[in-house]
Amino acid sequence: MTRHEIENKDKQTQWFVEPEGSYTNEVIARRLQALGEIVYPCEVMVDNFKQTHSVYLLPNHKIVGELYRSKKDLNLKFKIYNRTGHVGTIRLWTLEERKKKVVIKKKIATEVN
Repeated sequence: MTRHEIENKDKQTQWFVEPEGSYTNEVIARRLQALGEIVYPCEVMVDNFKQTHSVYLLPNHKIVGELYRSKKDLNLKFKIYNRTGHVGTIRLWTLEERKKKVVIKKKIATEVN
């Protein structure tokens, strides 16, 4: 492995999910087990505001999309966090919320015109 590959590997984004409630926790744990992931008890992580969160490490970003697609149908409640690299604080992932706001603003703009 070259030095560049090692540096890029260290900069990979890690994804975490914080289930909000026992039902969501069970659904997420079962899904991770079905994917063959070893599900450890939730890991306590610190975010960039020094708040602690009980999260599961997700194997990849595809699972984030899957969770969001299932959120409404399965009545799941969770927050997604990420970090760059394998150490350091996590940060709340707000991309989905930004997309919703943009869609709402565009809808309001078209209704006004």
